[in-house]
Amino acid sequence: MLALLGAYLSRNRVGHPVTAPMRASAQAASGRVLRARPGLDWRRPTVLYFIQNGCPCSELAHPFFERLASLARNHGTFAGVVGGTLEDAQAWQKSYPSSFPTYSDAKVQLIEEFGIERSAFVALVLPGGVVRKVWPGFSGPMLLELLRELSPDPDQLADLDVKAAPSELTSGCSF
Repeated sequence: MLALLGAYLSRNRVGHPVTAPMRASAQAASGRVLRARPGLDWRRPTVLYFIQNGCPCSELAHPFFERLASLARNHGTFAGVVGGTLEDAQAWQKSYPSSFPTYSDAKVQLIEEFGIERSAFVALVLPGGVVRKVWPGFSGPMLLELLRELSPDPDQLADLDVKAAPSELTSGCSF
């Protein structure tokens, strides 16, 4: 009976808690200016969604970012950043097709530049490469905040169903 109760209580728990150092690292990244990279030229607001292939939290987050990208397509660009080789990025894209490109960060340069420890971190980069904000994970409220940052249309908030998203910021697997 205890095992059944434990399984029931943990059934929706995917991911890792966001720690104070993770929050501080995300906050410290705000305001930085990033250099252009192939495929990422910072001409439009750009959302970077950091992915670890095989991470359940990255897998859970994917449909939310796919929907968000669809809603905000006229207001910004989305990109998945896989912490791994080109083959890892291609495997992710094959398993989780998306409307936005997925890039490999094989040398984890972008991940280190942001001070990211785990997957499911999200960054909003403004035109010119200025980091507007980094979230050390994802949650329903965070997704709505990001959509508000991107879209001037408040009606779009109703089109982003976040009921199945974690209510608190949740991070994924370590890079």
